[in-house]
Amino acid sequence: MDLRDLQYLIAIAEAGSLVRAAELLGTTQPTLSKAVTRLERLFRVKLIERLARGVRLTSYGEAVVGRMGSIDVGVRDMFAELRDLRQGKTGQITFGVGTGIPPAFVATAIKPLSLSNDITFTIVGGQADALLRSVRAGDIEFAVTIAPASKGNLVWQKLFDDPMVPIAHKNHPLLQARNVNWEDLAAARWIVPVEGTTTREWFENQFRKRELVPPVPAIALDSVAGWAGLGPTLDLLALLPASSVNYLPVAALGSIVGTPDDWRSERAVGVVHRSGGYLSAAAKRLIESLSKVAERMGRSD
Repeated sequence: MDLRDLQYLIAIAEAGSLVRAAELLGTTQPTLSKAVTRLERLFRVKLIERLARGVRLTSYGEAVVGRMGSIDVGVRDMFAELRDLRQGKTGQITFGVGTGIPPAFVATAIKPLSLSNDITFTIVGGQADALLRSVRAGDIEFAVTIAPASKGNLVWQKLFDDPMVPIAHKNHPLLQARNVNWEDLAAARWIVPVEGTTTREWFENQFRKRELVPPVPAIALDSVAGWAGLGPTLDLLALLPASSVNYLPVAALGSIVGTPDDWRSERAVGVVHRSGGYLSAAAKRLIESLSKVAERMGRSD
C-alpha cells in the first residue's frame, strides 16, 4: 500500500471533487484517479462514487478514511520527529493562537526562544473551533486557546483565567458610574466578536436569561487588536478578555467597566495538544515559556 494514495483519498473526501483536490494538492486529476483505482483493487471495494458534480465516498470509503485519519497523523508525527533528529536542531514550531489571545502575551513567551537560530516559528491564527480541528488533524503541534468543549483525544493545560469583560475608552460615561446594571449594558453601544463564535453566543445569552434584548452590535470584530486601532474617540463598550488591559496600548483605553454582581464569565486560556502526539523539543520549551509568562501575570494581578 502506498501511503500517498491514502492521503490522496482523504484530500478527495475533503474537497468533494477530484478537480478541486488536484488543485489543492498541486497534482493532476488522472494521478488522483489512478490512486483511487489502486486502493480499490487492494481493498476489493468501491471507495468513491462519481456524481454529476464532484464525488462522494461510499460506505467503504468512509470506513477507510475514518481509520486512515489517525494513521496519517501518526506518520506525519514520525516524519517530523525524524526531521528534527536528522537536522540536529531544537526544531521548528507550528502552533495556533486563538482569536482573543493577546499577541503580546505570546510574543513575550516567544522572545527567549527567538534568540536561538535553531528554532523557527509558524503561527496560525483563527477561531478556537478551527484551531482544535487543526490540532486533531496534526496540522499544528498545539494551540493557545480557550478550553475545548469536548476534549476527546486532546490534552488541555490551563494557563490563566481570562474572563470576558466590558472595556471602555477613558471618556466613556459608564466608567464613572457607581453601579452598572444589566439595563445599562443592554442600552449601551457595543463592539463584540463576530457572529458564530462561542463568546458572541455567551454574550447574547446573558441578556436573554434576564429577559432583556441583547444589544445590537455597533461593530463586530474578529480580533482583540482591532479594537485598539479604532481609536479612543468611539463611545462604545468592547467585550474583550480581561488580559487585554495588560497588553493593549494604555492611551487607547480606560479600564474595565464595573459589572453587575451576577456577571459570570468562566473563560480560561490554555495550551491544547493531541494526547500522545509528537511535540518537538522546541514546542515543549515554548509551552514551558508560556506557562512562566502566565505565572508572572498571576503574580502581578
